[in-house]
Amino acid sequence: GLRTTVVDPRWVIPTDQALVDLASRHRLVVTVEDGSRVGGVGSRLAQELRDAGVDVPLVDLGIPPRFLDHGDRGQILAELGLTGQDVARRAVETLARLEHQRSGEDLTVDH
Repeated sequence: GLRTTVVDPRWVIPTDQALVDLASRHRLVVTVEDGSRVGGVGSRLAQELRDAGVDVPLVDLGIPPRFLDHGDRGQILAELGLTGQDVARRAVETLARLEHQRSGEDLTVDH
């Protein structure tokens, strides 16, 4: 029941201004990358949004800066919470939390 916009930026730097403009028209931005979060598209987009004065919440999903256990790609992504279902859950939970913060209600989300 949520409308989404999916963008596949081909590069991190330079960040296309159209991406910043698009992000400014949304309630939440979620970046997902199967590479390192450090120095990735999510951290770069967060910087660009701050520089432009765009105050939209951003969830930055990707591989944390640590050594990972060996396994197949699917297993590793599942362990890191990077499956499609995990990403959708995080987006919905974040939107719910933001809506409850706006309304002033307490919200507890069970995992």
